[in-house]
Amino acid sequence: MDNAQAYGLLIALLLPFLAGLLTKATWPSWLRFSVLVALSGAVGAGTLYYSGELVFTADTYLVTVAAIVGASQTAYYVLIKATGLKPWLDGMLVN
Repeated sequence: MDNAQAYGLLIALLLPFLAGLLTKATWPSWLRFSVLVALSGAVGAGTLYYSGELVFTADTYLVTVAAIVGASQTAYYVLIKATGLKPWLDGMLVN
């Protein structure tokens, strides 16, 4: 793991909260997941840029985005769903 993946994993812990604020609870799960993947792509590109990865290859980008998606899904199930924060987050959603 290089710096880009490490930065991405740290940011991915907050990504479910951001995705929850940008999506509606009534949206289908595939659409909410698509928003999360799009956000992960943007965060992946941002972390590669921020970490100083001057060689922007598809391999480093895909590994970083995959790490971000995995970490954000884990954070969602461990930090939000298992602790009961889901109703609170649903109350904060965009109407």
